[in-house]
Amino acid sequence: MTNREDYSFILGLAEKAERHEDMLKFIKLLSLCHIELNIEEWNLFSFAVKNSIRSKKFTWLKINSDQRGINEHIVKMYCSEVNVLLQGSSFLKVFL
Repeated sequence: MTNREDYSFILGLAEKAERHEDMLKFIKLLSLCHIELNIEEWNLFSFAVKNSIRSKKFTWLKINSDQRGINEHIVKMYCSEVNVLLQGSSFLKVFL
């Protein structure tokens, strides 16, 4: 896959499969090819970032709300791992 049409096609497939991390990967490949994104590609990029972060944030919130239990130490460790993932998913880090 080397041309814009191929990347756009695979972006569409990733969107239908709700594979937001894959969408971000292919948007990054497009940007590395020095291709300016069109409006549809920008919309897909925005959608992928929003949903990728949203799913991780929801996971963190769910885990964080369940910290009051028998295995509080284990839940805190897992919550900190998800927190690291959230910090690594910032908008700017997508292209680093």
